[in-house]
Amino acid sequence: PGSRAMLIGCAIGDAFGAGIELRGADWIRDEANVDFTRYVNAREGFMAFNFHAGMYTDDAEMTVGTMRALMHRRIVQRESGASPSGNAAEGECRT
Repeated sequence: PGSRAMLIGCAIGDAFGAGIELRGADWIRDEANVDFTRYVNAREGFMAFNFHAGMYTDDAEMTVGTMRALMHRRIVQRESGASPSGNAAEGECRT
């Protein structure tokens, strides 16, 4: 349950911040640009192409992919008797 909630939180944060991605900290701090009461889409150029409010970005996709890889490694280690360092009880664990 904790990992799932973390991934959902990451995706929500990513989607909320996607509209101001690549903007500088000073631009974001300026209340004329972002007051955190509404979604702001300040994407321009190619970054705006095919983008809609609430969409998540590749950052969320990479986070999910990383978690899947880590979970897969943990399952393989558990099934093979490998230690977290990647070494099996008798020899090296190769996955």
